[in-house]
Amino acid sequence: MRDAPAVSYPVGRSSFQAGIALTLWLLGALACASWLAPMPHASWRLPLALAVWSGAGLFAALSWQRSILGLLRWTGEAWQLLLPQSVVGTLLLHVDLQFGMLVEFRPLEDQALAGSQWFWLARRSDPTQWHLMRVAICSGQAKRGAPVPGTSKIAAAPRGSSA
Repeated sequence: MRDAPAVSYPVGRSSFQAGIALTLWLLGALACASWLAPMPHASWRLPLALAVWSGAGLFAALSWQRSILGLLRWTGEAWQLLLPQSVVGTLLLHVDLQFGMLVEFRPLEDQALAGSQWFWLARRSDPTQWHLMRVAICSGQAKRGAPVPGTSKIAAAPRGSSA
C-alpha cells in the first residue's frame, strides 16, 4: 500500500450510529404496538413487550455511550488504533456510504485489545482528512483482492474469443 499516504482519523461515538439505533428502537415500538393492538387482553404480553423494548433501548444507549474513543492511523505500512496504548491490526471495510464508512479493526493476536472493534467513520469528524482516509482504506481492500464497494470483478473476455 505504498500509494496511500499516512493519515489519522478520529474514531468513537457516531451520531449516524445513534440515529440508526434510535430509528430501529422506534420501529420496535411500532412493531410492539401493532402486535398488541388486536389483543383485547394483553395481560402478560404487554409488560413483556415493554421490558424487551426498554432493554433493547438501554443496551443500545449504553453500547453507544461506552464506545471506544481514539484515533485510527494508517502509517503507510500498517493500521494502528491509538487509545491510551497503541494497537496494531488490520482494517476491513464493510459499508461505504460516501459520507460514512463502517469498518472493522482486528487487532493482531498478541495485542492488548481483545476482539474486533467496529466503527462508523463519518466525514464530519474530520473533513480535511476524509479523502485521505478513504484512499487508505479502499487501496487496502484492493491490495488484498477484496472487492471495493461500488466496483465489480467482471473479467473482460480475451480478444478474438467468442463468449
